[in-house]
Amino acid sequence: MKKINVLMALLITGYILGVMNYLVLPKYSIVFGLKGMLVGTLVSIIALILIRSEVESTKRTRYLPYEFMFKVSRTPALMITFVLFLVLVAGITSYLSGWALIFLFGQDSSFIVPLAVLTILIAALLLLMAKGKTVELLATLSVLVIILTLVSVFLIRNEASSVIVSEQAKLYMNQVFSQMWSFEPPLNFQGLIVFLSEIILAFGLGAGVYYVIGSFSPEELKMERVLIGVFVLQLILSIATSYAVAYSLGASFQAFDNAVHNLNVPSKEVFKFYQKFQMLKTYTENPSIPVYGSIKTFYLIPAVLLEVLPKSRALVYLLMISLYLAGFTTVIVLLEMGAQLTAEVVQTSRRNALATVSVLSLATATVMLNEALFRVLIFIPFSIVGLLAAVEAYLSLKALPSNEKLLTVIGAAVVLIIGAGSLYYSLTGTLAMKLAAVIGLILLVPLAFNGFLLRVGRRR
Repeated sequence: MKKINVLMALLITGYILGVMNYLVLPKYSIVFGLKGMLVGTLVSIIALILIRSEVESTKRTRYLPYEFMFKVSRTPALMITFVLFLVLVAGITSYLSGWALIFLFGQDSSFIVPLAVLTILIAALLLLMAKGKTVELLATLSVLVIILTLVSVFLIRNEASSVIVSEQAKLYMNQVFSQMWSFEPPLNFQGLIVFLSEIILAFGLGAGVYYVIGSFSPEELKMERVLIGVFVLQLILSIATSYAVAYSLGASFQAFDNAVHNLNVPSKEVFKFYQKFQMLKTYTENPSIPVYGSIKTFYLIPAVLLEVLPKSRALVYLLMISLYLAGFTTVIVLLEMGAQLTAEVVQTSRRNALATVSVLSLATATVMLNEALFRVLIFIPFSIVGLLAAVEAYLSLKALPSNEKLLTVIGAAVVLIIGAGSLYYSLTGTLAMKLAAVIGLILLVPLAFNGFLLRVGRRR
């Protein structure tokens, strides 16, 4: 594989391997077993087909995204929708990444927002300093994420196998492994719709990013090879993270068992150990837990591991660093692509556009400190991403040859069905989910001004 293929594979990997891949995907890999893995693989293949179509549409026409949407798809208003969605995801990602860092610094949740703000500021600063070397920067960080994740999970496995001695703890841990590789676990609508929406979200669809990537991709780039490499890496890391959850469940019961048999541990502390174990157990068994609950449960893992592996603090820190860097690389790509989209729409410099996107992302991350707003904002991407991905894919049809359109149409139809199911689930769910769906639909309001933007564009 040529250097450019490797660099682009790592760029896209750095974008795709975000913090949500660690927090949500492992749950459904465990809960749905091989059935879920097969369904997820099919949707992943569809996502890759759509990604290729979008990259190829601007790569072949050599248009920048705004030119493409104005001259080819005739929908320039969608640029605004994509930027708004991109900013929302960037803010959420930086917030969740900041959550990972508080374990490294030993602070409480009040420090999440400052850390999220710092993440966005560092990402913006690196982009200003890197200039034309953004791809090389992302490639380096992506390699680091992959290595740290695999190494941390492998070392935690070795440590856990020597410390987890309770037969019941081993049973719970082994049940997770057997469930992952079994066809027996049933599929459930609520869990499946969130799982499939998360796959679409994990592949970065719905924000117009791949039109930007295609606009600067070199002619010799073999996108098919790149996407195959990305898919394999994502699959490996998803399985590795699921194994980390299994080891954590075993460690959690071991911590509870140790506390029960230690007369010096107060009953309140014993109950806390039991609560953590039950939350992790529910995470691996109940597909209907809201996204908010799944995220909170995953972030129990560092504390649980440290309770049983007190001498392995460095291993837990490695896992949290890899989780943070996964989010950080996604934020970098989102800010860079958002800056390019914004610069085209409002005809400003890259520096000003980057500042605008960064400030909007900072605002999103800041308001998430309020738990009620956090519950709403965290579900917005899940409620709308399928619909946005379908619309985004539709734009590429006019630039593709007829022999490639059929697969893109089928892919767009599949993600549209997933999007409709997710929207229905949101509108029939809790108040926070209903509000998330309404706000998500508001992102499509710029389409009402599409005719105006077409007239303005002709005057440029």
